[in-house]
Amino acid sequence: MSISLVPSTPHEGLTLLSTTTLSGASVTLSSIPQTYRDLKIVIRNIKPATDDAEFVARFNGDSAARYNTTQYASSNNNTYTATQLYIAEKNDNSVATGLITWNIYDYTNTTTWKNANCISVTVNGTTTTSFNYVSYANFYNQIDAISSIYIAPSTGNFTSGTLLLYGVN
Repeated sequence: MSISLVPSTPHEGLTLLSTTTLSGASVTLSSIPQTYRDLKIVIRNIKPATDDAEFVARFNGDSAARYNTTQYASSNNNTYTATQLYIAEKNDNSVATGLITWNIYDYTNTTTWKNANCISVTVNGTTTTSFNYVSYANFYNQIDAISSIYIAPSTGNFTSGTLLLYGVN
């Protein structure tokens, strides 16, 4: 008997729900189907209009201090004091070759807080031949199912990028 740990297709278990071109001050993914276990967001070639902009997100239009983002490490006694999550570090405004992958777990659950992890590699905001890499843990202290996701640069607008939203079985 042999067991293969490699999926038979590159995206087995993923269903593409939407493709969004990033432009303007922000993008909101709304009416997210509540029929999947998890969500996966892939953002390619993201570029802000303002140099050194970070990329941020919110769930369900909630801008209250209910978020926490930390770089991966063991941590105790944290608090929810931020009004948004961070999904990428300072990015250059002239080169768009970055990639962000963001996994949002158990997003339909209505009895627990939400958590996600995000890995991003973006073009450094001051040296375009360098890159920024970060691995974030994201936390949101509300129990409502996630039905919309807001994503924006910390300042200015998007000038390019493609966002793919997947449902994960």
